[in-house]
Amino acid sequence: PILFVRRSTGNVMSAPEAAETACRLLFKLIIVFLQVFLVIYFAYAAYSIRLYPIKEYGMLIHEFDPWFNYRATEYLAEHGLSKIF
Repeated sequence: PILFVRRSTGNVMSAPEAAETACRLLFKLIIVFLQVFLVIYFAYAAYSIRLYPIKEYGMLIHEFDPWFNYRATEYLAEHGLSKIF
């Protein structure tokens, strides 16, 4: 039989054990690459979603309006939460 020596411990392992170890290492490597790819993909998708209004309508303030937020807060402070809903 063909025997292989483990680097870390110096123990001898058979060919099937070496193949199993190589398969596990390959599987872990594939999982890490998949995770990195997904993180990069989701970051790009989030960036694209945030820039969609700028690409479509230009540099205008649509959803974020500080003056509206100020007036809504002022109304809430004067009338209370029950009057808003």
